[in-house]
Amino acid sequence: ALLGISLDSGTVRVVLASERSPLASHAPSWVSGYALAPLATIVLFPSRVPSYPDRSLEALLEHEMAHLLIDRAVGGRPIPRWFNEGLATVAAREWGIEDRARFAMAVIGRGPRTIADLDDGFLGDTAAAARSYAMSAAFVRHLIARFGGSFVASTLRRVGTGSTFEDAFR
Repeated sequence: ALLGISLDSGTVRVVLASERSPLASHAPSWVSGYALAPLATIVLFPSRVPSYPDRSLEALLEHEMAHLLIDRAVGGRPIPRWFNEGLATVAAREWGIEDRARFAMAVIGRGPRTIADLDDGFLGDTAAAARSYAMSAAFVRHLIARFGGSFVASTLRRVGTGSTFEDAFR
C-alpha cells in the first residue's frame, strides 16, 4: 500500500547464500542481502543477520522484497539510493530505539550533511552505511508525516510514467 502497487502472481527467487559462496565474496561484509530487480531475485546471507537495519531474516526478506516492488513501481527507472533504501527500510519494519539512536548519532556526529553524502554513505564502511540507512529512513518517515501516505505512491507512479525523480519528487 505504501508503494502504491499490489503483489501479483509473479515469482520471486530467493537465494540463501553462505559466506563461502561467490555471491558473498562480491558483496561488502556489512551487506546481509540484496535484490536483483531485473531477475526478480533476492540474495540473502543468513549468517550476516541480524545486522542493521534488519534485525531478523524475516525483516531482511521484507526489506529486499520492498526493493523489488519499488523497482516494479518505477518501471525500472532510476531513483536515488537514499530514497530507495529509506523506503525499503520504512516498508520492512517499525521505527525502533536502535533507529532513533543511530539517527541521533548521525545528526550529532559525523553523519551525512547533504543528499550526496547520504548516497555516498551506502558505498562506505559499515558505520557509514548504518548512518545512511538511519538518515534515509528518518527522512522518508518525515516526508510521509509531512506530505501524507500518498506522497510515496504518487512519486513512484510519476517516475514510472516517465518523470525524472526530481520532477516527481517536487
